[in-house]
Amino acid sequence: MGHVLINNPLSSYAIYSATISRLQRRPMERSVAVAVLLVLALSTIAPEHQVARAAPTNTSFTFSFGGDTGYYGDDLTGAVASHKLISADFFIDLGDISYNGTSRNNLPTGNEGAWCNFVKQYVHNRLGQPSYPYEIVAGNHEDGTDPQKDGYIDAFVACLPNQFSNFVESGLCNGTTTCYGKEGYFDYPTGQPMARFILISNALRIGSATSNETYDYCPLDVCQKPRFDQHYQWLKQSVDSAKTLGYWVRVVQHKPCLSPDIATFCEGMGIYNNNNPGAQLLSLEISEHVDLILTGHAHVYARSKQLSCYGSLQPNDGTLPVYESSCVVNDGSSGTYERGRGPVQIIQGDFSQRDGQLNFTRPDIDYFATAMSARGTVARSVPAVCCLVNGQPIDENSGNGIGIITVTPQQLSFTREMSVQSHLVTGGSTFGDSFVIRAKAMGSDFWLAVITYGIIAAVIISVAYGGLQIRKRNLAKQAKTHVISSGNLAQ
Repeated sequence: MGHVLINNPLSSYAIYSATISRLQRRPMERSVAVAVLLVLALSTIAPEHQVARAAPTNTSFTFSFGGDTGYYGDDLTGAVASHKLISADFFIDLGDISYNGTSRNNLPTGNEGAWCNFVKQYVHNRLGQPSYPYEIVAGNHEDGTDPQKDGYIDAFVACLPNQFSNFVESGLCNGTTTCYGKEGYFDYPTGQPMARFILISNALRIGSATSNETYDYCPLDVCQKPRFDQHYQWLKQSVDSAKTLGYWVRVVQHKPCLSPDIATFCEGMGIYNNNNPGAQLLSLEISEHVDLILTGHAHVYARSKQLSCYGSLQPNDGTLPVYESSCVVNDGSSGTYERGRGPVQIIQGDFSQRDGQLNFTRPDIDYFATAMSARGTVARSVPAVCCLVNGQPIDENSGNGIGIITVTPQQLSFTREMSVQSHLVTGGSTFGDSFVIRAKAMGSDFWLAVITYGIIAAVIISVAYGGLQIRKRNLAKQAKTHVISSGNLAQ
């Protein structure tokens, strides 16, 4: 893909050198050249985010996603209805894929094929696309080490294989033959990418008791765990390289660090050197200004505000973050965010699950713009309502659903589509959510700077040109005086 080069200090230096050389030969132009040098000097301080942005195209694509996609007990209603909504260019399953093992009193493994056939019936066969990209990332129910064992990720990978040939594995996946479903990324569209999808299995230990990999992300000087640092550096480099290319960046993971529900905390696989790798992961995502964090795990829907931090207290598996308003860059109430100012986190853990409830008293609920529980009867939330809209509790019709995002080089547009209503309010409105993240107007700061610098340059040039004309007239007068004096001497 081509790039628009907004700023090139090397080119500016070459022009600078040529200009100085010319000034040495032609002192009369010295004043005029001050303007040129001023503009060149000022142009090198153009805003950093305006450098090397991917050139706009007319292409776009749409993808959908959801987590905790399996059977809700023995009720298939939510899973069937949500799978029937899938028709975008591809779908990403955010983990906790089937619940078709010990959660339904079945064997821990061996039922993965039945789930894959279920997916193919309601997605691949319905769409008439045997190779439809139904991409997956592991959740705790299929990691092989969690007490709840509902299949194993490698068995799901075998019957719902990766469909993107450009999937790049991290190479940090012990105990398995492939990193797909655990840690890697792909760029899309494959021919002319405009977005990178980085899939990680955060806060999971995947494999067997004797051969496994812990997917925690933490710098070496913080957690003092070299392997965690390898995962951390791989993720950071994957984000950085995508940003250099001007791609939208999404991190896809099962577990969120922030959540508005009753049951979810910021998980890591332990505390190391008094630090939680789960919080360190969120710190990285915030500092890198990834565009979106897509998660499941909490059986609710939620959209965060745009954040620059999570507060001064590091959360862990027993400590909630403390809300700090200074961490909020954009409260999301307008439904419009600006790209590059901080990540927006989406929890889409209600694809088919309905047991999650909101906790309106937990401090980090204030980091969310909207949230929703699909539970039929709200039993533990205070007040006893399903939803949060622009920071206010409200009771509306709610239910299972999926997230749908359309991507262009200039913006991404999100809509949550409900598949089946499960919480009904007589005479009530129906919960819905949508938002956009827009790239800053291409070069708006740059062109404002150009206009400003141009005005300054015009003034300097005008003054310099006026001085030049005065000097020419003075020289002409001097020459005329010299001629007259010479004539008088000749007489």
